Amino acid sequence: MEYTTHDEINLVRLVRRLEKSVATPDEWKESNEWIWLKAQKDLQKVKYARKLFKNVELYDEDALLPDKIKQRNELLIKLDKVEVFLKDVHQRTQQPSNRPTPLLPSIPTREFSPKQDAPLLSSIPLDSPSPPLSSLLPPSPVPTSSLNTTALAPTDTSTLLPRKPPTSTTSNPTHESLSLQLSQMAAQLKRNAEHFSQTLEKDNALLLTTSQQIEENYDAMGRARVMLKELRGKSGGTTWLVMAVVACVVGVFVAMVGVIRFSRF
Repeated sequence: MEYTTHDEINLVRLVRRLEKSVATPDEWKESNEWIWLKAQKDLQKVKYARKLFKNVELYDEDALLPDKIKQRNELLIKLDKVEVFLKDVHQRTQQPSNRPTPLLPSIPTREFSPKQDAPLLSSIPLDSPSPPLSSLLPPSPVPTSSLNTTALAPTDTSTLLPRKPPTSTTSNPTHESLSLQLSQMAAQLKRNAEHFSQTLEKDNALLLTTSQQIEENYDAMGRARVMLKELRGKSGGTTWLVMAVVACVVGVFVAMVGVIRFSRF
């Protein structure tokens, strides 16, 4: 119950501060980085206020009372108005992000075209007429010297099975290393974002606690100032009263002394 009351007090004060911050729209008309950061900071406060609102709505024992429901609805309406205003300012003052040019499209890729090899035997239709035997023989007798030389000559590989096109062995490792680096960078950026969000929540809670203590000290100083004013007025009146009594006593004493002296004569 005490925790819920504490959250409710913090929620009311936080909504009041957010209303004061957006009460003067002229301060938000500038389009610079400081206004964007301020809007982002206030949006984080709005997010924290909604979290407090959920806690109060879930754990408050008097949540179903009409007065509590009316108060929560008013706070929610104010919070929605503040959030709409801050989102508008945040989008208006957001600076365009300068992204670096991607590296992958700039890497040259080698294009390989397979050689036009001779057709396979399987590609020749079976029903095609076979050429005559006389056309396969050479027109003139082959000399013996050519027979000796051609026997040792290397065979023509163009009539063999077609070769497989070479793969791009040089570009694949580069792409793999770049994709690995990009995945590592994405994981590191995700960890950094989580760390920054946790740090921002801690700082936000610390700022709220500090502002609450400052407001409490300010209220205590105001009450002490009022008490000092009242005490000063009372002490001033008492001082004049004491001085008047002392003057009266001195006057009575002088009169008595004079009467005694004159009565002797």
